[in-house]
Parts: sequence; C-alpha cells; structure tokens
Amino acid sequence: MKIYRLNAQYKWPLFCIGSLVIGSAIGYFIGNRSDPSALGERGVLSSGIQNHRRGAQLERPAASPTKKERQNEMTLLDALHGSNDNRRERNLYAVIAEMSPDEIYRVEQQVFSIWAESDPRAAAEYWVNSYASDDPNSLNTLSSIVSKWAEIDTQEALAFAQQLKNEQFRDRISGTVLGKVAESDPQLAITLFQQIPPSSQRVSYDPIRANWQKTDVAATAAWISQLPEGMVGGNQGGHIAGAWVREDPIATADWLNHLPAGDLRDDAVRVFATSVSSQDPEVAAKWVNTITDAELRDDINRMITRK
Repeated sequence: MKIYRLNAQYKWPLFCIGSLVIGSAIGYFIGNRSDPSALGERGVLSSGIQNHRRGAQLERPAASPTKKERQNEMTLLDALHGSNDNRRERNLYAVIAEMSPDEIYRVEQQVFSIWAESDPRAAAEYWVNSYASDDPNSLNTLSSIVSKWAEIDTQEALAFAQQLKNEQFRDRISGTVLGKVAESDPQLAITLFQQIPPSSQRVSYDPIRANWQKTDVAATAAWISQLPEGMVGGNQGGHIAGAWVREDPIATADWLNHLPAGDLRDDAVRVFATSVSSQDPEVAAKWVNTITDAELRDDINRMITRK
C-alpha cells in the first residue's frame, strides 16, 4: 500500500476527481444491483474508500474522532445496514466524498468486518486484489475477515489462505484459520495443521497452542512436545508452563521431567521456577540448576535470590 502526502494546492482537484470516481462506482452499483457478480454495496464502498484514500497519507489517527467525524462514520455504517436503497446510495456518495484520512482509517476496518459477515470470500478476495501491501500491519484486516470465514467454512478458508502468493500472507492467514478452529475443535485443527507445508506450520502452531491451552493445557503440552525440533520456538515452553503451573504444579513438574534438554525446556523451567519460588525457593533453585543455558540459569538464580 503506497502512502502519499497531499500537497495543499492539489487537494481540491484531487477531491473532485475522487468524487467523480466514487460517483461512477455507485452508478455501477445502481446499474448492476440485480447482477450477483457485481461488487455489491460493500464493494462499492470499499472501492470508493480506496480511490479517495490515494490522495492522502493514511496512518493510525493520533487523536480521538470529533463529534462530526463520529457522526459521519455512523452514517456510513448505517447506510450499509439500511433497507432503503436510495438513502444508502445518497449516504455512500455524500459521506465518502467528505471523509478525512482519519475517518477512512477508522471506518474501513468496520466496512470489511460487516462485509465479511455476509460474504467473507468476496471481502477477502477484494482485499487481496485491492489492498494488499508488504506492511505486516495491513494483514490485520484480512486476518479478521478470514477468521469469520473459518467459522462458516474452515476448509474453504484454509484453501484460500494456502493459495495466497505472498508467503508471509499465506503463513499468517493459515495460522488465523487454524487458531479459530482450535477454539472449538483442536483435533480438527491438528489434522489440518498436518496438511499444510512446513513453512506454514512454523507460524500456525502458535495460534493453535494459544487457543487449545485455554481448555486443555495438558493435551496442548503433549502436542507441542512432540513437534519436530527446530519448529517450536523456545518461548512456547514458557507459555504452557505459565498456564499449567497455576492449574496443576505437580503435573507441570512431571511434564518438565520428561522434556528433553533444549530451549523449550529451559524456558518452561524458567517460568515454572519463577512461579514457585515465592512458596518454596529451595525447590525453585533446584529446578533452575537444570537449565542448560548458563546465562539464563544465572539470570534466574539472581532473580530468585533477590525475592
């Protein structure tokens, strides 16, 4: 997504051009309302926003919206939900044409969110074709769209993610799908996890872990432990130990005893020892001494001693 600063002398000409483009888009919508292949009002709105935003720098608004800006945003969103076609068309034209860059930033997230509720495939494909950029932050909108899609049709959402040409997009969005599935069916998430390429697996295991451990941390720990060495980041051990030690410290300690030496175990022991140090510093110190990373071991020992 390229970003431009708008010089003052060009504001009015670009505003006029933008208004004409938006008017044409809405005219297209009016003429093709009965055509199921047409963009629909969400697509028209997104197209209008995209054309208008090209002449201004878009970045996260620094200030809260004014009362007028909030009213404009609410009018725009109401137009999407409205049942009166004429009112919706008037509102889309009038409000988009007057939107400031800050308003565009705030409202486009909501536009795609509304669109995804009724047609996530169309919203996702439109975003990829029109909005995709190399900025990792720009993936947040697509991730939100596909998350809703996964609730409706997991297989289609994952297939869409896997066909994305940008490797970063593909891996991140695959993780979004599997993380959503893991909330309700972790076994299905694991099955799907095994069907995607290793590059996507390296990103996708963390969303599965994060959601699965909320309901069954023991099963999550067992699964993470058997993943290939080098795939799992060391901090995964700490995430699991932190959740499990509050629930069952004895079971957590047993899990640690069966983990092979390495980053995963070191980080898990770090969190476990820190958690139990206030109740039993001697036991915590014994665990810390099993950490293989000498620098980490010394740091944790100093921290426990200061308590």
